[in-house]
Amino acid sequence: MKILILIIKVLRKFLKSIGKKEKKAISIINYLSWKERSDNFDLNFDFEEIKKDKDYFKKKNLWPSKIAACIAFSYKEERLIHIKEICKNLEMIDKNIDLTIVVNDLGFSKKDFIEKEINSICSLKIEFFNPKDLLDPRLLPLSHFEIVKKKFNQKEYSHFLYLEDDILIKELNIKYWVIARASLKKYNLIPSFVRTEINEKDKERYVVDTIKKNSFLLQSKILNKNKSFAFLNLVNFYCGSYFYDRELMSEHLNGPSCSLDFGHGSYNQKYIIPDMQELGLLERASAVLAFKDVPKGFLHRNMVPVNVITKQLEEYCLIEHLSNKFANTKSDFGKIKVKDVFK
Repeated sequence: MKILILIIKVLRKFLKSIGKKEKKAISIINYLSWKERSDNFDLNFDFEEIKKDKDYFKKKNLWPSKIAACIAFSYKEERLIHIKEICKNLEMIDKNIDLTIVVNDLGFSKKDFIEKEINSICSLKIEFFNPKDLLDPRLLPLSHFEIVKKKFNQKEYSHFLYLEDDILIKELNIKYWVIARASLKKYNLIPSFVRTEINEKDKERYVVDTIKKNSFLLQSKILNKNKSFAFLNLVNFYCGSYFYDRELMSEHLNGPSCSLDFGHGSYNQKYIIPDMQELGLLERASAVLAFKDVPKGFLHRNMVPVNVITKQLEEYCLIEHLSNKFANTKSDFGKIKVKDVFK
């Protein structure tokens, strides 16, 4: 019996090793599929526009007419400092933002206190939504789609923003997104963000969700004609947030990605997606269209901007993970500097 157990343990390690090699093989196959595309080098994106002021964006009809924003907040008093900072920056983005904070029962009982704290630094009007009878508290983030569906039916909302309770997004991020959206739309790709943290010891900025350096060569990308700039797939799509226009939100709400079973064969054999199957409920709340109808040669639809010459992520796609909990603790996450994402 002991020999049999030993054999099984060795076999298990062997199969696990094969699994790792299989992922590398998939990466190479994906790269070769990307190479077959005929539109990889015709990106039209003027990043200089991002430097323009908000009035420029409004005159060009690029700025959102009204944003419906949702923050998922499982109440902890010590995290209120993050909520306040987030709201302060949302007001700087646009005073007309419609903000709903999705809270658990404890948070709803303290909504007056939460609102008072937020109003001490900004004047955004806040609504609170407390989903009832959740089977599991982890379903709280996903319940924000109840609000999104209601807001979507009101034509005044042009864009939809979702944030976890420690994600800070700024005006620069929105400027980048609306310009990038126009450039990536024809490829069926979506501009995305990268979560970052500050390490307290060296004061440098680290990416949260990249645990291994990405191969710049093998990552699927769309480049401009002189190959100096690209939008690129990071291996990990996750950033704890999304910003969508009405067209993208309609695609999500009226399609398979809106199902909790999206990516699993029990939902539809057509949509068996291993990457979706590995996601937890928190990740699914912001995954939205990342793995729906992924274009040939790409890992997912979420793209981030990169300077090809320096092989550096562009500043305007970076968002702050205010808790800084990964870069300053023992964790697999938050250990790669922003400047070192690519090899």
